[in-house]
Amino acid sequence: MASQIAHVVYGKKIFDRLTSFSWPDFVVGTLFPDIRYVAKVERDKLHKFGTSEESIPRGNSFEAGMYVHWLIDEKREKFIVERGLYELLPKGNYMHASLKLVEDELLYDTFGDWSKIIRILDYYPEEEMGYGINKETGEYWHELLKKYFQKKPQPSTFRELILRLGFDKEIGDTVIDQVK
Repeated sequence: MASQIAHVVYGKKIFDRLTSFSWPDFVVGTLFPDIRYVAKVERDKLHKFGTSEESIPRGNSFEAGMYVHWLIDEKREKFIVERGLYELLPKGNYMHASLKLVEDELLYDTFGDWSKIIRILDYYPEEEMGYGINKETGEYWHELLKKYFQKKPQPSTFRELILRLGFDKEIGDTVIDQVK
């Protein structure tokens, strides 16, 4: 699974190959499934498996974005496993999360204008509320993302993200140590 910057960067690459979608709806949809962390929703409620680029829904930009989130998670995981990248990492309980954050740090500068994404996150497509997520949680998620996207991630940014996602300080400290 990818983290949020990776979802925007990879999602934009897929979006650019598609036609007739709204970028704001699409990008909010691409980020939406990981709201599960703050909403305390089981992963399988907001994630699907067995995706393909050919099966991206064509009728709704938000739903297409959600589907692309799942597609990115699957393709990224397959890439990492097939190339044995996890075996190259030091052993640790949260190394998968640490790798996601390092990836976000590396990808941040490859995206043109994060201020556009931050402005888009002032917008709440009605589809967000259709998954049992209340408006307060949706607003919290958007604010968390806007803050995360403001500048290139670094250990303090990662720590804040981890804590705001609801993980405890010990996990946050462990992940930050692994990132370093």
